[in-house]
Parts: sequence; C-alpha cells; structure tokens
Amino acid sequence: MEDDGGRFLNQIHRVDAVGAIYQLAADISNHRGEVYNLSDATPLTQRACYQQLSGIFHRPLPPSAARDLARKRGWTHKQVSSAKLRACGWQPQFPSFLAAAAAIAPTLGP
Repeated sequence: MEDDGGRFLNQIHRVDAVGAIYQLAADISNHRGEVYNLSDATPLTQRACYQQLSGIFHRPLPPSAARDLARKRGWTHKQVSSAKLRACGWQPQFPSFLAAAAAIAPTLGP
C-alpha cells in the first residue's frame, strides 16, 4: 500500500469494460471522435479498497511502503466519472469493483 493508502483508485470489472466498448462500437457513428471515461461508480481510496478485499478474501492487509517515485504510471488522485457513458445507456453489471470481487471470491476455492 502506498504511503497511507489515501490515493483514490478507479476500477471496473472486465465484463463491464467489455460491455461499454461493445455498446459504443455498436453505435459508432454517434460516438466517433468522442472521449469516454470508464469506471464503476464507487471510487475508493487504496486503503479502503484493500481493507474490503482483505475481508472478502480473508487475507491480511498488505504492508504500507513509500511511493515508488520511479514508477511509469503517474501519481494521480482523481475520481473518474463514467456519467457520459451512462447517459448513452451503458449500465455496469457490477455496481462496483468490490461487488465483482465478492461475486467471484467463492469460485476461487479455499
């Protein structure tokens, strides 16, 4: 976990990502040249996400560590909205990344 785990994460289940792409591609003439953000409607801090995943999968929280200042991906702290995509009629199958995690947890075995 980076620092205190306060950085926001924007996540989505792959099924929902594919559904969004499919919906846009099916009506591409209305979406050509547009930019759409894609995430679930539940931005979480890294700490809150790991705490809930820890409970779902019955594992301890990962240790905290200083940020890796050499990492390639930027250190954003944004809350992404997919409201524009939802206005086109897309709705996620899983309302949050954590709902998806809870749904698949029983399929992973002991």
